[in-house]
Amino acid sequence: MKKFIIIIVLAVVLLTALFVVAKPNAKNNVNVEECNDCGDDGFCTPEDTEAKAISFNDYILNIIEDYERDGSYPYSWVNSYKGVSRDLYYNGTKIANANPDGSHSTFCCGLTFEVYFRTIMQYNKDHGYPENINNMSAEDFDRFISLWFVQETKGDGPGIALEAYGLGDRIMAMSDVKKGDFVQIWRTSGSGHSVIFINWVLNEEGDTTGMKYWSTQPGTKGVNYNTEYFAGYGGKVDKAHTHYSRAYAPKNLNDQ
Repeated sequence: MKKFIIIIVLAVVLLTALFVVAKPNAKNNVNVEECNDCGDDGFCTPEDTEAKAISFNDYILNIIEDYERDGSYPYSWVNSYKGVSRDLYYNGTKIANANPDGSHSTFCCGLTFEVYFRTIMQYNKDHGYPENINNMSAEDFDRFISLWFVQETKGDGPGIALEAYGLGDRIMAMSDVKKGDFVQIWRTSGSGHSVIFINWVLNEEGDTTGMKYWSTQPGTKGVNYNTEYFAGYGGKVDKAHTHYSRAYAPKNLNDQ
């Protein structure tokens, strides 16, 4: 009789164990996806794990890394070329010529235009879009480049060109400027500079005293990062006459 009771008890224990193992565990069956940036509660939702689309500004920043910063892209302001380091072609037509001396030299507005043009062409290629920039013709680039190179002292260049052809917007508030945006600097001395924004420089009080940018300039022996300060903070950049702009990604052109 005692052996029979033991057998019954063992059977009940075994059945209970099997039931527990087979029972669905709601917590273990939740679709948990890995994410690197979870919320404050330590958890993340499926939306958190979606791949973030690479922005057009990110493309710009990738393109500028193609340029060595060792003097192999020197600065040269001469009239024999468009300030670009290489000949640029659009639909088989040359729209900007490099320095004929083969030095890969650049000057500021030519270089920032080159970066913009190379970026949008690379973006189109990567996304399977045709070699078409908002239905522009090769001839349109004569005026586009002229606008980009600035029409008047203390005026904008890239922002006016981008807006004229529906390719971007001017940015009115400094707080809206992002890494990879285009900047037309004017200084209190009257000189100007075309650059690509990297970040603001702040002092200990939190004042915006200047900016770090990428461009080409004599002081860095050509293409490189550089920092300049605003007037009143040890520099000559005229905050009131410095202009900011952002280019659209090609997929957004028809949405504007």
